[in-house]
Amino acid sequence: MTPEERLGEIVIAYRENFGDVARVIYDAGTRDGDDASYLAHTLRAEKVVCFDANPIAVLATRNKYPGFQVIETALSDYNGQGVFTQIVSERADHAGSSSLTNVREWPDAELNQIPVSYTHLTLPTNRE
Repeated sequence: MTPEERLGEIVIAYRENFGDVARVIYDAGTRDGDDASYLAHTLRAEKVVCFDANPIAVLATRNKYPGFQVIETALSDYNGQGVFTQIVSERADHAGSSSLTNVREWPDAELNQIPVSYTHLTLPTNRE
């Protein structure tokens, strides 16, 4: 599936509600940064901030998009600690995947349980 197919409706909804330009793109669970890159390009964003609890995804995104601010954390409605499942696979469509739910099996992948800090995040809701 192309970025346009995955994210086209989001771009349309954004433009209908906020206009043609986004000042900041926030990508929660960035995996590889490609979706954030597509949105930043399409909406002509000035800044991109990516979040991911998976250190593999964080490193991949930082290497691929050095201009992005990439933060290694899980996002939640509270601060705290937990465990997430890191999915390690050679398959491109699985690379960088992770889950805060208890994943027990994943085709062609190694599963690692990793402690993670949750960061409470509240984003601005206006355009000022």
